Amino acid sequence: MKLSVLQLIYFLAILQGLAICALLALSRYFRSKPNFYLALSFGTVAVTGLIYWFIAYGYEPVYMTILNNIMWEYLFPVPFLMYCLHATKHPQKDLPLWNLLYLPFFITLVINLVVDLDQQAHLYTILKPEDEVWLDTYFYWEDIGTLVFALSLFMYAFSIIWVVRGTPAFKWPMQVWMMSMAIILFWVLSWLANAIWGVDLVNYLWASLNLLFFWINIKGISQFKLAEDRFEIRTKQAEQIQNVNRQGILSAEGCENPYFERLEKMMRTGKLFRDPGLNRELVADRLGISTGYLSQVVSNCTDHNFSEYINAYRVAEVKDLLENPDFSQYSLLAIGLEAGFNAKSTYFSVFKKIAGMTPSEYKKSLG
Repeated sequence: MKLSVLQLIYFLAILQGLAICALLALSRYFRSKPNFYLALSFGTVAVTGLIYWFIAYGYEPVYMTILNNIMWEYLFPVPFLMYCLHATKHPQKDLPLWNLLYLPFFITLVINLVVDLDQQAHLYTILKPEDEVWLDTYFYWEDIGTLVFALSLFMYAFSIIWVVRGTPAFKWPMQVWMMSMAIILFWVLSWLANAIWGVDLVNYLWASLNLLFFWINIKGISQFKLAEDRFEIRTKQAEQIQNVNRQGILSAEGCENPYFERLEKMMRTGKLFRDPGLNRELVADRLGISTGYLSQVVSNCTDHNFSEYINAYRVAEVKDLLENPDFSQYSLLAIGLEAGFNAKSTYFSVFKKIAGMTPSEYKKSLG
């Protein structure tokens, strides 16, 4: 089979999609519930493309035709929405009612299998020639339904992601949504072009998926080492008994407040500061006091505010890891993120403010 450049790009898009799914679903560094749903969504798209590719280029056994007639387009938007719900930690992400969104796929699956086992496999005969008119009408609206369904779920996914703007949970899901939405809009355009003018843009649609999968692969490769480092750092930390014994993280001499003593224990032995989502509300709740009183306690005992207090422990943790030969092979960013910082920019600016030098400069100073 001789392939054109466009056909080859189309096939590469499918391979990239399958590779992404394997990476997200099987790698111990990326294995998570959000990534499982993202892998399911992209995997459905890739498998759909693979089936269509074989059909388009001459491989048309009955079973392949039946697979091609299944409306996979009703399936992939649902796990994508579930990915957005879990990636943003939406409070209703585990609501059982979300499973009802799979109904359009299963309903059309049953209808199409009944029709195809009659029309394609000839296992039985229940449809008459005069039924073709209403079948054509049904399939037409079934196609339109896929577009409406996908657009609706993607717009709802946008509303979910937008709620967490300004937080670490916003950037990556929004980038994935924007790239995916561009493909959805191209899909709508290609359907309209075919319905109105008879122009077939399907190959271009699938080739454009190559850009989405390539972008995600590049992002994945750049993040893979970071994820690997963080996983190994976390594993080593769990194996080692570590207490932050660095003296003078923040001066608290003469402070005998029992709540501050409990807070210090939570930081030094419990490593509470490693939680990137740590805030006054969470700590105050664990201490059983108000957020206002917590701020007062920290300020009276350290002459610093709550954020400065937590960041001082994080910087101390980074220093300890940089000074430990067991962690010398890991990236500075991975170490900072595992110490509790939630962004590269925050990590570097806070470290320099407290330590008087950047993490890389501090590492070099150790010789």
